[in-house]
Amino acid sequence: SFRTFLLANQMALTYFHPNTKKPIPGMATHWAYGSDDKTIYYKLHPKAAWSDGTPVTAMDYAFALEMMRSKDIVAPWYNEHYTKKFDKILIIDDKTFALRSRDRQSPFDLHYVLAEGFHPRARRFHQLNENWVRDTNWKIEPNTGPYQIERLDKGKEIVFARKKDWWGANLKYF
Repeated sequence: SFRTFLLANQMALTYFHPNTKKPIPGMATHWAYGSDDKTIYYKLHPKAAWSDGTPVTAMDYAFALEMMRSKDIVAPWYNEHYTKKFDKILIIDDKTFALRSRDRQSPFDLHYVLAEGFHPRARRFHQLNENWVRDTNWKIEPNTGPYQIERLDKGKEIVFARKKDWWGANLKYF
């Protein structure tokens, strides 16, 4: 039940404006659609950073796809979704990459299916192996949003703190 609070602190590439329903920036400042109706290109915000200040890169998204497909995370829904919906990720440079869908889709659906819930994951934090669930379940993962878990007392309380120098604090929609 706590999952939604954690995911809310991992920013999406884009969001949908509540009135226009058009994509608006999140982690990405720019996006473009491939002529194949399967590919969407993203340019990450130059200041996008993890909670420890490390810059977010295109490789963090490549690792996220690897992780979501890994049997080590013991998450059959994620394994299936990220295998059946995503074809691959193409790294262009440190801040630019493309996501390719297995199926042709409208621009709206490319954002919705590929980007809405696709968050970067910090490879330096995760050790993908058969012990991943046990070793990672109660550790505080780096995130990209405005809050960080400050204290965790298993079974008693979880305390979030607002980041003092959050990279996205002055962005238009945040």
